Amino acid sequence: MTVDTLYTIAHQYQPSYDNGPSRHDYHELAYVIRGNGTLLIDRQEHALVPNLVAVVPRNCRHREIAGPGGRPSSLPGS
Repeated sequence: MTVDTLYTIAHQYQPSYDNGPSRHDYHELAYVIRGNGTLLIDRQEHALVPNLVAVVPRNCRHREIAGPGGRPSSLPGS
């Protein structure tokens, strides 16, 4: 039997923060509260702006880069 879980965590990234590439065996859901940045999913760029919900599929290589004003996010992030 498998158990799927959803957890929440909040991150506040400093300006121009780059978390480096990562990959997980679970889906990731992020909600941008304020600020801006870029989300790269399998080398495709997606703008991160306030009120945006981003979904990173399981096992996709991804990376978050904060804009010059930083990028706080919530619902879980890495």
